[in-house]
Amino acid sequence: MVLNRIGDLLKNREIECLVYFALSDMAWKYGRLDQNIRQHALNLIEEGGDIFVWERDAPVEVPGRKRALAALKKRLMSEQPPRKELKVVKQAPKKVRTTAEVGTVFLLPLSSKLHAALVLIGYQELEKSIEPNFVALDWHGYGLPEEKLLNDVASNVILFKSGLGPKMQVGVLPADGRKNPIDSLIMTSTQVSRAFSFIPFDTVYLSLGQIVKEINTRFAILDDLNSVM
Repeated sequence: MVLNRIGDLLKNREIECLVYFALSDMAWKYGRLDQNIRQHALNLIEEGGDIFVWERDAPVEVPGRKRALAALKKRLMSEQPPRKELKVVKQAPKKVRTTAEVGTVFLLPLSSKLHAALVLIGYQELEKSIEPNFVALDWHGYGLPEEKLLNDVASNVILFKSGLGPKMQVGVLPADGRKNPIDSLIMTSTQVSRAFSFIPFDTVYLSLGQIVKEINTRFAILDDLNSVM
């Protein structure tokens, strides 16, 4: 069962709401809602659900989120539809973007010569692929820096924008269904020794172009500050 697979992640209230609301809603629509899951979801709604997340990250969307939770509560308290059959569809093998070890450094081209450093911190299994997740070190330069320098700067990472606030973990969206987006990165033999915390459900997926844009913006701001000083 999905709840057993994600274990301790449910101790995070934000993730707990995300999982129970989606699971209870889908199970209700198929006439397969378990009473324990129904009650747990209703309890979460009564306690305010995940409104605190929306108040923090998207205040203008709070009224809409409250209406959505009220609608979910009404649905869960009503009689669910007749039990529907679930069609078992044989899945195609999932695309594996890379088999690099956790800690491996990838260089991301920012221009014809300038690079940023991404560190592989874990893998997330999605519906059709197994995606590497990265952190972007607060470094940019020409070519691959020495391993010691990367380890020295590993305590500072770049945060990326998302609808739920800044995220440390970033994944790469494919530009189309055929090309592996990781092919645009340069895998090195360098490893960062620091162990980063990895939370599979706390990753923002961006196109390579958007990742480059946000990293370049970060360093442009620093350059402007340095020039003032």
